[in-house]
Amino acid sequence: MSAQYAWSERFPARRPVTESSDHPALNPDGDLYPPATEAEVRRLEERLGMELPPSYRQFLLFSDGWGNADDCCLLGVQEIGWLRDVDPSVAESWSEPKPAPGVTRVSGTS
Repeated sequence: MSAQYAWSERFPARRPVTESSDHPALNPDGDLYPPATEAEVRRLEERLGMELPPSYRQFLLFSDGWGNADDCCLLGVQEIGWLRDVDPSVAESWSEPKPAPGVTRVSGTS
């Protein structure tokens, strides 16, 4: 049995979002979106090929994402994916070996 996380205690009040938002619900502490369904979360886990951590899974069932693209955010089930799939150029740049700081290679010396 997994632990239960009290997301509704962390975000007790919900209020309507401003008209410019794509999502219909907000919290005074930030953009809280309507909950994902159990079926949506299961499809996400199938797409990722893994189970989500219990606290994140329960958060998505409470609110399908948080925040906005102009600041920091937690993605909703339709936006979550592996970085290699979502933004391959960033994943590739993070995968390239980086030289150690302060080390300089000089060719032709031993």
